[in-house]
Amino acid sequence: MKLLSAMPVFIYSIFIASTLLLSLIHNFRDRWIPFVYMSIILTIASPLAAFLFIIRKPSDMNGLMYILTQLWDGNVFAFIIVVIHLYLIFSLGLFLKDSLGERFTSYVYVLSEKLKLIIETKKISNKGKKEKQE
Repeated sequence: MKLLSAMPVFIYSIFIASTLLLSLIHNFRDRWIPFVYMSIILTIASPLAAFLFIIRKPSDMNGLMYILTQLWDGNVFAFIIVVIHLYLIFSLGLFLKDSLGERFTSYVYVLSEKLKLIIETKKISNKGKKEKQE
C-alpha cells in the first residue's frame, strides 16, 4: 500500500526532472529560448509553490484534490499553480515534439488509437453488464 501512495510523487518527480532536462538541452541547442528560460524558472518554482500551498490542506484530503477544491472556490494562488503546471505540460510536449520529430507524432497517434480502443471496449463491456442485469 505504501508503494501506491508514493506513486504520484514518483510520477511528478519524473515529470519535473524531464521538463528541466529537456529545457536545459534546448537551451544548449539555442532553440525555443523564451520558452526554455520560462520553463527552467517554473520547473524550479512550481514544486516549491505547490508544496507551500498544500501545507494548509486538511489531513483527510490529498494534494491534488485540495488544489482543485481551492480552484473551484476561486483561490487565485490555486489558479496560478494550475496554470504553471499546464504551461509545463505544454512546454514538455513542445520540447518532446522538437526533439523526437516525426517519431513523437507517430507515438501520440498510436497512443490515441489504443486509448480509443480501450474506451470502446469498456463501453461494450459496460453495455454487456447492463444487459445481463436486466
